[in-house]
This record gives sequence, C-alpha cells and structure tokens, in this order.
Amino acid sequence: MTYRDGTTRDGKAVAWTPAWVLIHTKKESVHEEWVPAPAVTRITREESDWQDPYDVLAA
Repeated sequence: MTYRDGTTRDGKAVAWTPAWVLIHTKKESVHEEWVPAPAVTRITREESDWQDPYDVLAA
C-alpha cells in the first residue's frame, strides 16, 4: 500500500470492495485499516514481509 506522502506499508488484504481494501499490517504491532483500492499494489507472497502460516498454497 502506498500512502499519499509516498511511503509504503506491506500487509495482507483480508477484505475488499470495489473501492476499499481492508489491510492487516504488523510493523510494531498488528493493525487493520481500510484504504482506498487504488492505493494498493498486489505483490507476490515471496516479495512480502507478511508470511501467514495459515495461507493456503497451491500444491
């Protein structure tokens, strides 16, 4: 996700609508926030700092 000031934050999309995405982040502590969908850029799991052990991966 990219903020208006140009900074980025790595997180996991846990819910979404056409206009908004609920991002779950954990930098210092776990945090969730709704952000505008255009601010979100999808990356691969390997690129992410987020490694959820409960993610279902293709075999």
